[in-house]
Parts: sequence; C-alpha cells; structure tokens
Amino acid sequence: MILDDGTGRIVVQAMKQVEIKVGDLVDCLGELQLNHPRLKCQYVIGNHVFIVKDPNMETLRFLEIVQLYKECYFSGQSKTQEGVPPLTNALKTNLKRKFTTEALESNKIFVTSQKVPQEYYLTISSTEFERFVNGSRRLELRANKPPYAIMTQGDCVTLNGSYVTKIHSKRSYKDIAAVLAAENIELLLPQGITAANALPYYRRYINQQEENANGVVVLEIGNPPTNTMNVEDLSTIIYQQLESAGNGLSIEEIVSTCPQLTSDQITQALTNLQEDGIVYVANSRYLVV
Repeated sequence: MILDDGTGRIVVQAMKQVEIKVGDLVDCLGELQLNHPRLKCQYVIGNHVFIVKDPNMETLRFLEIVQLYKECYFSGQSKTQEGVPPLTNALKTNLKRKFTTEALESNKIFVTSQKVPQEYYLTISSTEFERFVNGSRRLELRANKPPYAIMTQGDCVTLNGSYVTKIHSKRSYKDIAAVLAAENIELLLPQGITAANALPYYRRYINQQEENANGVVVLEIGNPPTNTMNVEDLSTIIYQQLESAGNGLSIEEIVSTCPQLTSDQITQALTNLQEDGIVYVANSRYLVV
C-alpha cells in the first residue's frame, strides 16, 4: 500500500493483513527501510496499521509534524534521547527545504539557492502506466494540494514503484475546464475518456471545493515515443533508472525496468553512457559514477 501524510508518499509493507480501502485514514507504526528488494525505493515495514475513525486525527497529525520540526529537528538544542544520535546538518538542511527556504539561524545552516530534486511516488492504473512508459501519454492532472502543489520541474517521479521519470514542466490552472481548453487532450486524457466526458471523469477525483480553493496542476512527465528518440534521449532514460536503483542494475533488470526500449536501444544507450564516463560496469552490474 502507499500512504500519504500530506508531506509525501511512501510504500508500506504491512506485517499482517488489514482491510484498507483507497482514501481510508490510517495510523501506521513501523520501521523505515532504505531499499525495497523489488520496488527499489524507500519503504516502511508496518508493524501496526490501524484504521482511524476520528477525522480530527488528520488535523492533529499536521500539528504534530509542525511541533516536531520546531521542537526537535530545528530547535537548536543539543540534547537527544539516550541511544538516539542527533540529526546531521546535511539531513536537517534536506528536511528544511521541503517546508521553507529561510536560513536555519539557530544551527548556523544556510540553504543554498540551488534546488535539490525531490522524489515522489504516483500510482496509476496498469493501462495508463503502459501509456506513460511507451510515450503515448505524458500529462497528468491533479488537484493543487500536497504533494502535487510542492512538486517542481526537475523532481523525480516513480510510477507504480518501478518506472522512474522526471517532471519536465508543471502548469497551474484555475479549474479543470481551463486545462481541457489549453492542453493537448491526446496526451492528457486516460484511455476511453473523451473531451465530452472528461469533466465528470475528473470530478470523481477532484471535488468542486478543492478546485475552487486551490485550482489544479498539470504535470508533464514520462518520455516521448521511443521511435522518435536520439541516443541522448535513450541514455537519459537508462541513466534515470540506474540513478534511482542506487546499487546498479544488471542488463536483465534494465530490460525489465525499461520495457519500452528494444535491446538494441538499451545497448546503444549503455555504450554511450560508458563512453561519456558516466556509467561503469562491476560484477555484471551497471552503476553510476
């Protein structure tokens, strides 16, 4: 399952079966793991996952996050719980960037103007996943609320836990109707949805109150069809997969994570990356320098 607490999304692997529906409010206690063996991303082993009935708990959680950041992460105090090491300056800076760009005066840390790309996870249907992978769809419409409101150009997006791409551009609109009038609907609409029934389709996911309050955003992600790509475009796709994997990928794993590319295109891209000195091979695995 994928949980969203308003600051981001993360994959959770529950230790016991829990009947949870999309949209349920849950409380999850678990352990953060750095690399899922199959999805190749950070995830949480959920030791305890409970459905929360009181909707006020969601507001309380946001208040707890604010208090945690003020009193623990950025309080400037040196005291820590016994056995728990203090956060490093680098980690504090990275956490702070998600909420503000002001300097951390109390810790003598200053955020540079250069933006550090963030990582996000989106879940879509298998049909639309294939369309994004093969390049026939490149636009995604979402309500302008976290995490979509804080996504920016250059951030990394992982679709369905396996396909890694970047946000090429992000455009804001006051409502869904404005999007349908301005954007290329062939690259925007899911399969089977036409311009005539697009508005009621999106209304199932973005209610009128959300639209009136914050508007909507269009994320341009994915890649163009592979038959129109040059070797640099192909190399970019391969590099994104290798960079996200961390410990490299074998040729079989590259083929699995890039089903839109032929074996010749993969070989061509890997050769180009090696000649540029960006990628090297060790123990039959391709790694980023």
